[in-house]
Amino acid sequence: MNENKIVAILNRKGGVCKTTTTHNLGVALAERGYRVLLVDCDTQRNLSISLGINHPDEEQYTLCELLHPLVDVDADDVDIHNCIRHLENGLDFIPNKQALSALEKQISTLDFRRECVLFDALEDVRLDYDYILLDCMASLGMLAVNVMMVCDAALLVSTPEEDSIEGLSLASDFIKEASHALRKKIHVCGLLICRVDMRYRKSRIGIDKIQKLFAEEYPIYPEMVPDRVCVADARNKQVSIIEYAPESEPAQAYQAVCELFLREVGCYGSRSA
Repeated sequence: MNENKIVAILNRKGGVCKTTTTHNLGVALAERGYRVLLVDCDTQRNLSISLGINHPDEEQYTLCELLHPLVDVDADDVDIHNCIRHLENGLDFIPNKQALSALEKQISTLDFRRECVLFDALEDVRLDYDYILLDCMASLGMLAVNVMMVCDAALLVSTPEEDSIEGLSLASDFIKEASHALRKKIHVCGLLICRVDMRYRKSRIGIDKIQKLFAEEYPIYPEMVPDRVCVADARNKQVSIIEYAPESEPAQAYQAVCELFLREVGCYGSRSA
């Protein structure tokens, strides 16, 4: 097994397959025998819903409750193991709720270690997993700074659309700024292009632009995830495309992406705090 790693799945734009990638990459890693924890760090709660929680705001223990006592000294401590859900496919995950938006504002008011709240919350289980994947928010506020503090590496995800490519640039700049401010190296272990349909000129142009903008800076995965209806069908059934249609092109693409991911992320050592 590789040394345990925390990897952030990033783009400044929403709706660009971050959640789909987090879910399917997690399943692919679990199928290979790795111990995997997925963490929903987005107040949109898409990952929580994708993993079977239809009403995440009604859950008693989520990432929000886990972080709360680290922000409010009067709040009761929460055992992280109460927040972890165990799935039949071998994945573990921590859901989220919308209330995290308000909590993020409280985090911003802390005098000390406000960038370390997520770090402190996950530290007790870090060694229990080979990979912890963070499905990140589109906004780049204090919670995103916390993600940068805790992660060892980042995986950039984009579609060929113009606004998604712009989101890539903003995320890339944020990673560089965070690396400088936090005085740690945040490795980008890859850039994955999703929802690709090479029949359309717009898709080909977008791919070409991504390659021109980022090829010299980051490893762009040659394997791209095609745009197919079965991906949306799997999401609606709250399962990964790998489980829903294992022989489909998107499922096969994510399996190949997993191998590329393991090769790239394995090049970097884990961070110390």
